[in-house]
Amino acid sequence: MSAKEEILKLTKLWMEIVCLDHHKDRDCHWSISETWSYGDKPYWEVSHYGYVFAERSIKCRTYEEAQEKLIALIKEAFAYQVDWAELVMKDPKEWDSDQIKIAEIIIKKLKPELEKKNWKRLILQN
Repeated sequence: MSAKEEILKLTKLWMEIVCLDHHKDRDCHWSISETWSYGDKPYWEVSHYGYVFAERSIKCRTYEEAQEKLIALIKEAFAYQVDWAELVMKDPKEWDSDQIKIAEIIIKKLKPELEKKNWKRLILQN
């Protein structure tokens, strides 16, 4: 699978997850932009400016590196969602029924992939 095909697959899955709950349009966009400045060689910047997953910006030296970083960033967003879902399921009395239902779906859809592919895990603080 090419990098572009993998990015498309991952962004489709991200939309399935983010659309489970209220989200803003900006949660739907992942970008790679090329910048030429001051007569220097260009650089590529991977960015995501959402609410569901933290705003991020990563500078890269090549387009290929940017694609790799974008794939890793989306997978990190998935890991973040699984960590949140596990936090909910750890103490469901603290969450409403909609959040519990969303957490169950996230765990069902993402956790097996997360573990199988050894995606980076983040630990949410209580």
